[in-house]
Amino acid sequence: MVLLGTGCRMGWKTIRYNKPDLDDYEIWDERTVHREGAVHEWIDATEQGIPAFDDWAQGEKWYRPGMTPDQFFKKTGTTSFLVLRHDTLLYEFYAPDISPETRLNSFSMAKPYVSTLIGIAIGEGHITSIDQSIGDFLPEFNDSTRCALKIRHLLQMTSGIKARDGNLDPWGTTARLYYGDELERLVDKIEFKYPPGTRWKYQNINIQLLGMVLTAATGKSVGEYLEEKIWRPLGMEGDAGWSTYEDGVEKSFCCLNARTRDFARFGQLLARKGKWRGQQLIPEEWIYQCTALDTLEAARQLYQFCFYTTVEQEDFFLEGLLGQHTYICPSTQTVIVRTGNRINPSVPWYDMFKVLAGMADKPAPVELAPDRLAGMEGTWVFGLSNFSDSLMWGRQVEVEAVKEGLRVKSGFNKTWIASPSSDSTYFNLEFARRWVVRYGADGQPERIRWTRRGNKWWLMRKEVFEKVDQKLSESSQPRP
Repeated sequence: MVLLGTGCRMGWKTIRYNKPDLDDYEIWDERTVHREGAVHEWIDATEQGIPAFDDWAQGEKWYRPGMTPDQFFKKTGTTSFLVLRHDTLLYEFYAPDISPETRLNSFSMAKPYVSTLIGIAIGEGHITSIDQSIGDFLPEFNDSTRCALKIRHLLQMTSGIKARDGNLDPWGTTARLYYGDELERLVDKIEFKYPPGTRWKYQNINIQLLGMVLTAATGKSVGEYLEEKIWRPLGMEGDAGWSTYEDGVEKSFCCLNARTRDFARFGQLLARKGKWRGQQLIPEEWIYQCTALDTLEAARQLYQFCFYTTVEQEDFFLEGLLGQHTYICPSTQTVIVRTGNRINPSVPWYDMFKVLAGMADKPAPVELAPDRLAGMEGTWVFGLSNFSDSLMWGRQVEVEAVKEGLRVKSGFNKTWIASPSSDSTYFNLEFARRWVVRYGADGQPERIRWTRRGNKWWLMRKEVFEKVDQKLSESSQPRP
């Protein structure tokens, strides 16, 4: 009889457990992250609560007028939902099998925790800067080829590492990181597909390496450093746990298991620019860098140091598999935590968070004259984004006036209805899209600003785009 090797055991785990789940910490070893002292209490104002459900709930596929919050949360696979403003708890929901004491898997919401600890380590002098080579901490990256990989590249997902990522690939890099116990072997075999700092690609291996750098720099495990710098000072309600491999190394890219309320307390710390009870736990400069807009060395415009940022720079959020979110709005001191048990990418959580934070109103349809809608018909073409991002350059959408508003058919397999909310604004709740139309001197629509989850692009008429493109081709300027 042949014994199963570690790779076979990993494949067996992938098949047995099928997909990542909220309570996966029960099948792994974990490092306890201890709380300490008095709990940081909140004022309970849940009876006063948040705006009426119909005033903020969105997502045409998920929400229908007259639904109750419980029905909506069940349909969207929500396991907990918490709204906090300053030190006042405004709303709290838990699914029937979940309670405030239940620990839930953060999934990739753990990445910003690692990023934050890197910022603290820099502030304490354990790390010189984000432009330091990881070869200074990990000997296996100290050769002439690998030494070009910097901490910045790991934080920004621009490492260029060759990896097979995909949650459904049982033999891919993510599955080996999540289910396997061959971390050392996996790291030893790392190769580069692109030079570091030249391409953006979201990869879990980047943050696993970052956790290893943090441990080498501080002499403490990721969980121990989190306990010392965040968990104990913050007055958390419960101990957390960080899932580990058999050798005790944390799965840094995921798997911080904690209570919903404690995820919210971390959000509070970020909303307060890292300051807690008079003590600066996180360098304020690091908070600024994590929420800035940066495209240096191939960084993605709205992904900064493992945080998701927005164009307006008025809010930001942490995100994980199965729709885990911690939303932070510093200007209103609002923190919202949502955890879930299934992937529903079309649920417009961010748009709902903005309404609950007092930063936006839920759009409502109005009726426009047919000739006004007809003026929008035709072919529109994507130009540059607000960051001069050329990813969508030249893509077309066909617009047709219909009874409900405008039928938009894109060249990337999406057809949706844009409902008018005013003479110059249109919205779609299901896909979380908004249009703002700019009219010319002749009263005809000239440009469209297309917004989705903070990203903004300008669209122009096809004939206008062709003229612009022709001018670029005739000049010395390259096409985007």
